[in-house]
Amino acid sequence: MENETLIPPFCFNASVDATTADRETAETIQEIVFWIEGVALFAVAVFGVIGNGLTCAVLSRISLRNVFNQLIVALCVFDSLFCAFAALNYSMKKGLKWIDYDTPVYVNLWPKFVYPLENMTSSASLCVTLAIAIERYVKCEKTKR
Repeated sequence: MENETLIPPFCFNASVDATTADRETAETIQEIVFWIEGVALFAVAVFGVIGNGLTCAVLSRISLRNVFNQLIVALCVFDSLFCAFAALNYSMKKGLKWIDYDTPVYVNLWPKFVYPLENMTSSASLCVTLAIAIERYVKCEKTKR
């Protein structure tokens, strides 16, 4: 019965079975999740949002009349939104445990807003990346003629 309390309250990908894990292994896994998904992912997300913001600021000073710059700005916006939602979902909820699974904030916001918007921004980022590739290809084909 004691092993049931050792199962971490999250899914993880490890070579150890959570039901037979000893206390030390479960604590090690929780510490790894804290540092990787909590601290490291949050730091990367913050640097990503700052970098995308600087890119948007630089491209806003340049003439935005060409399609390429407009697509890059759109990509920066969608990537920044995705970084924010990923940090909210993985770092703050799962890694750092700032948001509990049973709070009204989680119950009301995550299924209705956070999960769908995270997936939509990821898909939008992929679509804009594809649009940039098509735009570059069309421009390259025009210069060959």
